[in-house]
Amino acid sequence: MGQVRMYRISLLSILVFMVAGILLFLLSIMALRAAPIVSILMVIFSTFTIGSSIYLWRKRNEGKGFYWDDEGIVIDLKSNKVYWDEIEDIQLFKSSTTSF
Repeated sequence: MGQVRMYRISLLSILVFMVAGILLFLLSIMALRAAPIVSILMVIFSTFTIGSSIYLWRKRNEGKGFYWDDEGIVIDLKSNKVYWDEIEDIQLFKSSTTSF
């Protein structure tokens, strides 16, 4: 088996999640008096967004990522692998719609 190239999570995507979560949280705090229910929902969503960025950052620092080798392909950050003999047939499907 040869050298396996690891595709790690992009720092740009982690940064975008973090900044979006922080901005959404600040916006929800500022809009708390005007629309309390919407602000609460925005706080919950921003918490999940910031949590996702922290999760991705930790997985990147642990060296987790996506790769493939002679056995199969790793499909997620928990190192679950789909083996090549489990994949029946890979086909390219062409769309029937046309662009104008």
